[in-house]
Amino acid sequence: MKNKNHQTMKKVLFLMLFVASSWIAKGQQTLTVSGNFMNQAIPVTNQQVTITYHSIDSLSPIIGRDTTLTDNLGYYSFNTTLSAANFNGYVIVKASDCYGATQEVYGVFLPGFYNLIVNIECVNVCLNSFAASVDSIPGIGLMAKFKATKVSAAANYLWTFGDGTSGTGSYVDHVYTNPGSYTVCLTTSDSLGACTYTYCDSVLVSNAIIQCYATYSYYQDSTNANMLYFTGQTLNAPGSIITWDFGDGLVYTGSNYTTHIYAQPGIYNVCLGYFDIIKNCFTTFCDVVYVGSGVTPNCNAEYKLFMIPDSVTLGANVVYFSSLYQSPTSSYFWDFGDGTYASNQFTTHIFNGTGVFDVCLTIYDFAQNCSDTVCKRVEIINGGMKILGLDNSKNINIKNLFPNPTKGISYMTLNSKSAAVANVKIYSIDGRLISKWNEELMQGEHTLKLDLTNIEPGMYFIEVTVINERVTAKLLIK
Repeated sequence: MKNKNHQTMKKVLFLMLFVASSWIAKGQQTLTVSGNFMNQAIPVTNQQVTITYHSIDSLSPIIGRDTTLTDNLGYYSFNTTLSAANFNGYVIVKASDCYGATQEVYGVFLPGFYNLIVNIECVNVCLNSFAASVDSIPGIGLMAKFKATKVSAAANYLWTFGDGTSGTGSYVDHVYTNPGSYTVCLTTSDSLGACTYTYCDSVLVSNAIIQCYATYSYYQDSTNANMLYFTGQTLNAPGSIITWDFGDGLVYTGSNYTTHIYAQPGIYNVCLGYFDIIKNCFTTFCDVVYVGSGVTPNCNAEYKLFMIPDSVTLGANVVYFSSLYQSPTSSYFWDFGDGTYASNQFTTHIFNGTGVFDVCLTIYDFAQNCSDTVCKRVEIINGGMKILGLDNSKNINIKNLFPNPTKGISYMTLNSKSAAVANVKIYSIDGRLISKWNEELMQGEHTLKLDLTNIEPGMYFIEVTVINERVTAKLLIK
């Protein structure tokens, strides 16, 4: 009898331990973050990689840090234990880039997705391109102006103009003797980054005799840094028109010489236009100017993205990407994480199937001599998209948006499964926030009036967010 009771007690204790261990297992979760550190397909070995773990469910946003080294194959791995309160969050993996900079790569962990692969690839700081413009200058010849897209104080720039001549510098002028198509190459070398890159493109030099050209210089007033003096260089022929666009909404039509006072300091894009009525030619020269004291170059890569069922692609889920940083002297490079790329300020992309993709935007601003990169992890799921825990909605949807296109007034019909406060935002196609407000919703259907009469014509996105869910719709204003 005693032995039987002993066996029964062992069974009870075993059952209690099993239940306790099961409860502990359910209350914890192992997160694994791993990847490869590569430089143009060559492993980067014995390099330090650091990581921070961030929660979007906890009052403490940073829930841990860790450091490790890559092995002889460039591989690294992190493991940490998450509590039940930290099932949603993201990680930031940092490493010293092969060319001297610091890289940050993001990864998102969600319920059922706790094994993250975050690869690091060295960015060649010498990757570059150029812009070109050609004018016929009376008495001089065919004048071509070349400007490197990305400029660094540590870099050297060598040009070959395709006619047997060469030049140096980030911005060069070259006069061609004969019209035609020339292959121009820019070689960027950086001693600090220990890299070299050559970019070539064809440039068409026209034989059309267009006697229009424009350029300008400027300087600040000695006592008022918001006052600029502009000196334009145009033919200023009889019957011609000279216009200045100061980049702050104000314009001036008159002569090559003008003064302008800006209301606010900052960086502005100023354009000088020249129109010769007799010769029927027109040209514009634009450049950035610095207004105010203490204005320093500043690049900040950030972007918005919207997923809209698009009828043009027969109902496929098209993702719209818009850079929030906008400058006429910037170039934009998108890496969608699926082997495809784009180079516009805003662009669209259709991912090939479902999966997790690291979408990176890199901005180069040669006028401000700065660059910046931001990466976000996007998960494409059936019928939607996730980014940093912000999901396509299950409890709220946009039933209708009419009229669309509209001339100023539109109505949006929302269906909500429960009472909630919805945050409504209107964005332009280039990611600028145009308007925002809150709406208190009861369970059921609601029709909201959208007054868009003061918004310029174009394509816009309506975004409705409730807690961590969102829905979006595309709206055209005529």
